[in-house]
Amino acid sequence: MNKDEQLKALYQQRKEQVKAPHSTRQLLLNKAQAEQIKPGYNLWNWTLGISLCAALLVLFQFVGITHQQLRPEYEVIQVHRLNEEKQPGELAALVAEQTRVEHADNYARYIQGQQILTAHHKRLARLLNTEDGWGLQTCDKELVLLTAQLVEQMHNSQQLPAQLSQGDTVEIAFDADGRIVSIKAAPGLHC
Repeated sequence: MNKDEQLKALYQQRKEQVKAPHSTRQLLLNKAQAEQIKPGYNLWNWTLGISLCAALLVLFQFVGITHQQLRPEYEVIQVHRLNEEKQPGELAALVAEQTRVEHADNYARYIQGQQILTAHHKRLARLLNTEDGWGLQTCDKELVLLTAQLVEQMHNSQQLPAQLSQGDTVEIAFDADGRIVSIKAAPGLHC
């Protein structure tokens, strides 16, 4: 046997007699595994990083496009003259006439609204005495009974005159909720 073979045989014999500690063996195995796994793991990290960067770029591009679409666009129109043919006095007269017409229209709408309000919130009725106190019979033959408490409260607040008697024609004023606000004598008016 030559010296290399003898040396190998002695090494094998020593290796069988003396076992390496568990921590040393584990360390060597971990290093070997890390060297085998490292290239693939590194490739995975790079792939993941590039994917995330691409996703961020696409997201920023989408947000930028959306922001540009939502940006309002303004169009500026400048008027230097209304009408070159009109003289300043004629223009003032035209504006005054237009304002007068608008005021007349507004007043007509106001009067119409007052008439509608009056028609819906005032009614004629005849005053009646009932077993429980006062009652009102409207022109539509509806009977509205007034409690003694309501009559007393309306007398105190002067919303119901004391000189009314049975059979008198009265005008009932209602508020927007349909509650009786006042009762007034309406001489000369009949259903």
